[in-house]
Amino acid sequence: MAGTPRLMNLREMPAGMLTGSPSEAELIACILGGEKELFHDLIRPYERMAYLTCFAILKNETEAEDAAQEAIINAYRHLGSFRGDAKFSTWLVTIAMNEGRKRLRKARAAKEESLNCLIFTAKCLRCGTSRS
Repeated sequence: MAGTPRLMNLREMPAGMLTGSPSEAELIACILGGEKELFHDLIRPYERMAYLTCFAILKNETEAEDAAQEAIINAYRHLGSFRGDAKFSTWLVTIAMNEGRKRLRKARAAKEESLNCLIFTAKCLRCGTSRS
């Protein structure tokens, strides 16, 4: 469409426009503009923070790694909804916290279901009723 502004990619930006490394806002604009490979540059400084956030909630290294990875994937999927009201790191940590909490809820529900199943089985054994 003629007259529609187009996002510049990092390679097109004038030399004076970028001092040192690109800002988070510039990276986000470029990623949303199609330079998906730049997402790793955006996320790299915060990968450990996402992991530590999940680990603090889950208290399990493997679960925390999985949850942090899922949080980063969710951040990528929903990058277009990042409003910039807060820092990107704050937004990512919030996603990581929500992922950790979601996993805790699922684990508790599974544990409760397992316990209910054991109680139900014990009652059936006590009364002699066969349940399958």
